[in-house]
Amino acid sequence: AKKVDGVILARTLISDPCLALVRTYGIPYAAMGRIEDEPEALQVDNDHVGAAWELTRLLVQKGLRRIAYLGGSDNYTVNIDRFRGYFQALEESGIPFRPEYVFPFTPSYEGGIEAGKKIAGGRNEITAVVTTSDICAIGVMEGARLSGYRIPIDLSVIGFDNLKLCQYTVPKLTSISQDIPGKALKCTRMLLEKIRTGHLSSPSRIVMDVDI
Repeated sequence: AKKVDGVILARTLISDPCLALVRTYGIPYAAMGRIEDEPEALQVDNDHVGAAWELTRLLVQKGLRRIAYLGGSDNYTVNIDRFRGYFQALEESGIPFRPEYVFPFTPSYEGGIEAGKKIAGGRNEITAVVTTSDICAIGVMEGARLSGYRIPIDLSVIGFDNLKLCQYTVPKLTSISQDIPGKALKCTRMLLEKIRTGHLSSPSRIVMDVDI
């Protein structure tokens, strides 16, 4: 097979077979995400902890306290970081963390619908939900609506990714905007510099801000 000069990992898992492969063969690599066991590796990531913290705090500032969280598998560092931000925001706001408010449904449209229906069946206990993707958030909105909820009167929903679909939901979906092209550009430049020169002119880990 033709020799590969470098690899960019577009996702980071705790146990990542792709990461294990490039390490085994000594292939230079960079990651668009956080690598759990190698903080010095080349990586460009968003501040997922801070983003989830801001989203949760936004709901708290609106007077909401019974805030649920709908995330994905703990095998992904991004999901670990977003949950950490949600947890920290509750803690700093003096709101007790309630494990029953965490829904382990798949962060997809279908998973969101299932979660929305379950939330709506909780006799108005949960008043807001932080999700880890817009597709999931739109599913939550639909599942809650099908169960008789009015969005956002009965349930406030927040997404993550700022997809164009957010413009077409009713009501509009509040979301976190990530500069994915910018992240990919920085990641590629870092890897190329490392391959060509053997060193970096910037830190090996770059954390990019996000916008609500």
